[in-house]
Amino acid sequence: MFKPTPIQLSAELRTQVGKQLNTQTITRTTPKSLDPKNYPVFDIPVGKKVLIYVPNHVVELEDGVEELRMDKPHIHTLQEGKRFHYYRCIANLVLSDTNGNQIYDGVCPFCEGTSIPWDVANANIKHKCARAGLDAEDRENSQVKAIRVAEFSNRVIKEPTQYYTFPIVVISTANDDGKSVVKDEKGNPVLTPMWYHISATQYSKKWEPTLEGIEDEPTHPGGRFFTLSYVYDTKGKEANKRDSAQNLNVIARNLKGSDKLKAICDKMTESWTPEKAQEVVVTNLLYSESDLKKIVDDALEGPKNMLSLLKASEETGMLDAGSDGFNLKAPTNEVKALDTVSKMDDTDADDDSDDLDLD
Repeated sequence: MFKPTPIQLSAELRTQVGKQLNTQTITRTTPKSLDPKNYPVFDIPVGKKVLIYVPNHVVELEDGVEELRMDKPHIHTLQEGKRFHYYRCIANLVLSDTNGNQIYDGVCPFCEGTSIPWDVANANIKHKCARAGLDAEDRENSQVKAIRVAEFSNRVIKEPTQYYTFPIVVISTANDDGKSVVKDEKGNPVLTPMWYHISATQYSKKWEPTLEGIEDEPTHPGGRFFTLSYVYDTKGKEANKRDSAQNLNVIARNLKGSDKLKAICDKMTESWTPEKAQEVVVTNLLYSESDLKKIVDDALEGPKNMLSLLKASEETGMLDAGSDGFNLKAPTNEVKALDTVSKMDDTDADDDSDDLDLD
């Protein structure tokens, strides 16, 4: 391992850095945007309500139906220990530059790499059930179910999941109540455009029922206000981001005197196109096929070794101690799904009108 040499600082510089070290803070969150100042990504607030406007940027589909303008990436999850990394799927993309050099040939290294994690999971299930004296095919047995869930969840590379990414404008409210609009020194609402990123499944469960409940049943949320309620009954436990996301309620709002505000929000998000999302949203970035292959090859090194050991143990019984102690790249923590059925918050749905006094 490379051994670094400590830097030498003058007394003046050491005094300066000492002051900073005393107040140094460390962030462990993974950046969601390459340009968080100008193009931030919305982060799920824990136990709060957020008033938003969805800009009215739409596209017309072939059947004449309007749809919200959005990026629709298919994203692979790569699990490395307790860390998760996300890479956009490039399956079926065929692209060449102006010189005829091929950029994509329709093959996605991540899609190609999903079979080995499945093989490892199935081999581990068989091996662990055998050690516990269980029949791996007895799927009604609770112990077998637990082993299967853990192993399938722990696959280092997952099949792609489709997401929707589109801009929203967050309207600041007092005490994060989603109602009392905060205004600046000029009397204007405090507005922050952000990328909103949600799985297609979650969108279907959370957003579509709300749109269907609006009188004119719009096909998209563009040009409308909503409250995103992440408030839920914690049952005495500490509120957390995962459960806040699970309990999201999307509530349609009708704000009086909002035409001017809508125009402002639409104007300020004109540049927030799908192409821009592909440029700045980390999960939506496009990488070269060769780079993705290197990532996949590195991620699969441990699972390949694990699979070889499990196959050898099946033949010779030499792995009686189990595979849990091996320091491989295959993860150990279980992923829990965030998708839950949408529910309307009746207390907020009844009070859907606010006066902004924008003029």
